[in-house]
Formats: sequence, structure tokens, C-alpha cells
Amino acid sequence: MKKRIYIILLLLSVSIFAHASERKVIDMDGREVTLNKKIESVVTIGGTPALNVFLFAIGKANVIKNGVRDNSLKRFPIWKTQSYFLKNLYSMPQVSSNPPDWNPNFEVLMSMKFDVGFVNNRIMAERLEEKGIKTVVMHSNQPNGVKETMIFLGELFQEEERVAKYLDYFDNNINMIHSITNKDQFKKKKAIYVRLDNMTTSMMSSTNELLVQAGAITSSSDLMVNNTSLNIEKLLVWNPDVLFVWSRNDLNIAYKDERFKNLTAVKNKEVYVVPMGAFLWTFSTPEQPLAALWCAKKMYPESFNHIDINVEAKKFYKEFMNEELTDEQLDSILNR
Repeated sequence: MKKRIYIILLLLSVSIFAHASERKVIDMDGREVTLNKKIESVVTIGGTPALNVFLFAIGKANVIKNGVRDNSLKRFPIWKTQSYFLKNLYSMPQVSSNPPDWNPNFEVLMSMKFDVGFVNNRIMAERLEEKGIKTVVMHSNQPNGVKETMIFLGELFQEEERVAKYLDYFDNNINMIHSITNKDQFKKKKAIYVRLDNMTTSMMSSTNELLVQAGAITSSSDLMVNNTSLNIEKLLVWNPDVLFVWSRNDLNIAYKDERFKNLTAVKNKEVYVVPMGAFLWTFSTPEQPLAALWCAKKMYPESFNHIDINVEAKKFYKEFMNEELTDEQLDSILNR
């Protein structure tokens, strides 16, 4: 009898301890997930760069346990810049197929030990949960999504103070820009982001949000839709003052392709390659407040001559991503 009571008490104490070491969270898709109170290891499954960048910004690059092994994938520029923040990126197992599919590699995942997998949609989460892999959905592709994602991760990793500093930085930058560009006599420029090598509008929802923050007049919704082919006639009619493009190759196209020679941005030499840091700055990335400074300075150099983007970028990456970039790394990010 005493032995039975002892076993019952032991099982009860184990249950209480397990309960005390766990917590329930609601992820960004409204799913309830039971996690360890302290998250010490994670994998980013599908859309890995977009997920990684937010973990970098919360100061948690060290908890990521997956990387890139496919040699063809390593040639993509984003992995070079992500390796600035995730030093062992190329030595850790790859848990997803190459984009655009990003299919989970269940064999690799089942062989690893980690607290939770981050994904960017419910369908992926449900596929993984069926295999017993605990997942959290995180997505930032909605208005104000960057801030909401940072707040979510701040609570998840118990880094609320860090996120509060980030939100202050974000708001202070945008408020400063608008204090200049929203003055009655200020003449705003029309600006858009276009990928010229394949004439597509990639992630225009986040780009238009960024350009508004930077003090630009952005394209109308009928001109720019996410990830669709661009109508050259509409581009010529809208005739932007400033053109932000995907790559150095796009820069060459803008100035050499006869189709663009009459664009105001081309005639005035106001075509700029968007930086690629831990993620491309026109996408939904925690680098958005830094990107807004860069855009504002490119569009209105005289109004923002007090901003040294080198100083700002180095300070940002050191404070929020725990990385002191070299001049060479910063030049690479800024496409110089």
C-alpha cells in the first residue's frame, strides 16, 4: 500500500514539474501550442531566410539549428549576408528543399532534437504536427506585420525589454522622417520598387508600406500587385521620380534598355539597388526602420544630410542582431 502511494505521489510530482516547465502560447495563426518555458533550440522550416531574420533581431541566432547544405542554394546572395549573423550556417543540416517549394525534409527533421519548428503558414504546420513535430506559425506579411512579429517573439522568448527598445527605434525613425516629409511645402517624390530582370512586382505590399514610411508617394493598387508581371505601359504612364530595383543587373537594365529611357527616374539618374542585409530590405523584415532611413536619404539627400547610413546601419545590427559588421560586410549589404 505504501509503495502504491509512493508511486502515485511520484507520478503526481513528475506531472506537476512537467506542467511547471511548460506553457501554452497562441501563435500568429491563432493556434494553441504547448512549449517549454525556455526555448533553447529551434529550426526554421520553409521560407527559412524570412524566418531567420526575425530570430536574428530578437538576439536568438544562436538557437537556430538548421542551415544550408545544397551547393546551388549557397550561391544565392541572401545566404552570404545571412552568414554574417549565423556563423555556422553552412555546417548545419538543411531541413527544407530548395525554394520555391521549401518542402520539409522529414527524415532530417526526425533525426534532430529541437524545442520547436518555426513555419510561415498553417498548412505547413499541420503537415509537421502529423509527424509529431511541434510547430509555431510566424508570419509578417500583413500591415504592421513587422512590429506584430517582433512583439510575438518578444513574448515567446521573454525578451520584452529588447522588443520595447526596437519599437522605440522603429517609431523614432519614422516620426523623424515624417516630421520632415509631411511639412506643407515639402515636395514628395513618386517611387516604386520593380524587379526589372523579369518585370515583376515582388512583395509590393511591404514595399509600399516602406516607401510611405520613407516619405514617398507610392503606386496605386491597380499598378502594383504582389508577385505579378508588370505592365510596362502602366509603368511608363505613372512615370516614377525614383526607381528602386532588385540588383546591380537591374541597374544596368534600367540605363541600357531603351524601354526605360524616358522614365524620369532614369533621366535623372535616380535608380537605386535595394540593400540586402539579413533579408531584402523591401520585404517584411525587422530591418524596415533602417530601410526607411536609407530610402528617405536616397530620395531626399539634402533633407537627410544629417543621416550617416553607415553609422546607422552598424549601430542597428550591433544593437538588435548582436553583430558588429565590418566595412566590407556593410558594403556588401548596401550593394556598393
